[in-house]
Amino acid sequence: MPSQLDSLIAEGLVRLEGLLLGAGLDSRRVEAVELPGAAADGSGGGALRVQADGLGYLVLLQGVVGNPSFESLRRALGEGVLTGRVAAAERGLVALPVVVGTPITARMVGRLAEYHGWADPGGSWGLLDPTGGAWIQIGARRIEVAEPTRGRMEAAERVVTPFTDQGQWLLKVLLAPRIEERLLNAPRLRAGSDAELAKGARISSSTVSRLLAGLESLGYLDRSAQGHRLIRLPELLGAWSSAAASTVRERGARFRLPGGDPLQRLRAALERAQQSATLDQSPRACLALFAACRQLGIGHAAGAPVHLYHENPSPNALETLGLRATGPQEKPEVWIRRPPYPEAVFRAAPLIEGVPTADALQCWLDVKSHPARGAEQAEEMMARLGLLLQDSL
Repeated sequence: MPSQLDSLIAEGLVRLEGLLLGAGLDSRRVEAVELPGAAADGSGGGALRVQADGLGYLVLLQGVVGNPSFESLRRALGEGVLTGRVAAAERGLVALPVVVGTPITARMVGRLAEYHGWADPGGSWGLLDPTGGAWIQIGARRIEVAEPTRGRMEAAERVVTPFTDQGQWLLKVLLAPRIEERLLNAPRLRAGSDAELAKGARISSSTVSRLLAGLESLGYLDRSAQGHRLIRLPELLGAWSSAAASTVRERGARFRLPGGDPLQRLRAALERAQQSATLDQSPRACLALFAACRQLGIGHAAGAPVHLYHENPSPNALETLGLRATGPQEKPEVWIRRPPYPEAVFRAAPLIEGVPTADALQCWLDVKSHPARGAEQAEEMMARLGLLLQDSL
């Protein structure tokens, strides 16, 4: 389970990506930079690279859990400034430390602005509440979101996020009629009611109603007597990508016996397991990321690492596929991920030549932020899927 700090940083990353996107700025996630004192006080962070006005910025997010005091925020900002200078300089970028905490008040912003003006005159910085106000200074630009009123906060709390595990599966079902069947294992429904959609998607009617209400409240769904129609597809896919993005730990593995190409061997192992009905029982597994793209015929990134989604990669489960965990000095042949949204991943995984494979939408979500030419491949994949050719479905 993610810690309170991990969750805070993840929420902050999603919120910040949305704010930057709204300001017309492109961002991508990079490997997190370790911050001083993390083990001692529970501070920790994530990182983004942002391009703005001809300059590249390294955005370092540092979270402060609990009810943050001015002193804890000031200390986190000071550490971010110092760490950011070194980390950004190593990468040829400009530092932009952002402190994440909740609740953040307008008074805290003012006091921290005074402190930052003394600690790093003219520098870029930010303060962010994942559920409230935000203040980001990036070069000459300023992104400012006022602290919400109590009424707005209560209204926001009533909105159900449509990007839960079941919510992402439901989105795949809603998008399925527009995608080739071999690329996405989901029912092709023309549901005219919540109940029909719930039956086809195998989700409870109450859950479907809540998820659809969340999509509608965010302006992504048009509901009528004729059925459900997704609208504002570019914005919806962007929000989904930001919400689904998370730091997923990977485990390295090697085949127990020496052999040939790791991807070919993994395909064969998954096909054998599928034929023996092993994957019909828990845990489930499928090709992921670039390996899945190649299996679907929508990938081109030669030399990319081989990834496997596995529901519970225990030693015994890995042995079923002929794999074992790597030792400290061993180079992995396969990278194993436990999916943060398992139902959305495994329910939608098609069988391609007998091999369970992550679906095309999942591949797009996963490779989009991957440093190995992920953004380039994601753009080509979306063009292939053609979902953005129309503004609504």
